[in-house]
Amino acid sequence: MKWSKFNYSVSDENYTIIKNSKTLGVVKLDNELYKTLINSPIEKDNPVYSQLITNGFIVENEIEHYMNDIIEAIEESNNFVLVLAPTLKCNFRCKYCYEEGIYDSEAKEELFFINSLKTILQQINLDKNINFLKIILFGGEPTIAPIKTLYEITRLLNDIGIKYSFDIITNGYSISNEFLEWCRLTDIDNIQVTIDGTEEYHNENRVLINDRGQFKKIFDN
Repeated sequence: MKWSKFNYSVSDENYTIIKNSKTLGVVKLDNELYKTLINSPIEKDNPVYSQLITNGFIVENEIEHYMNDIIEAIEESNNFVLVLAPTLKCNFRCKYCYEEGIYDSEAKEELFFINSLKTILQQINLDKNINFLKIILFGGEPTIAPIKTLYEITRLLNDIGIKYSFDIITNGYSISNEFLEWCRLTDIDNIQVTIDGTEEYHNENRVLINDRGQFKKIFDN
């Protein structure tokens, strides 16, 4: 058994609060207890571990179960919306971000992403009732995903022969010529650029890794 990939945590000097975004479960643990739990082997008979298992913070075969949930959803619809994170890497460190700390390595991330996408698209291709796919690119920040990953997404989509289009959710900061060329060759309905209010408020809360303001550059892009 392993700690769920859907766990997100925040800590102060005394406690750590964990939320699981899949089950919506929330637990508050003493910091010392939390450190002990995550650094020790999981013992099912331990009452604390038992509660964490019952409420979905510690799971077994999570990816397999998650893929089965997706497959069931595919089988129930003619049109299908698929939200993809081609990278979990981001050029921002927004103060309220719930994804902080989950980025792994680019090579490992890309392999996992492509293999998962292949599995999902194979299942979609088997379901002859589906006639349209809406692909939403999220992240991380999709504009800094490896460009070869974006082209691999469209190649896999073209291979199954189902009509599709993209929406993209981006912070709008890193718009490269390579990314624009991919956009030109791709059927895109909408690009949503996220702006947090006024320039002053935006630059205060949506900061770059180097902590410089970026409101004007986004508008220039």
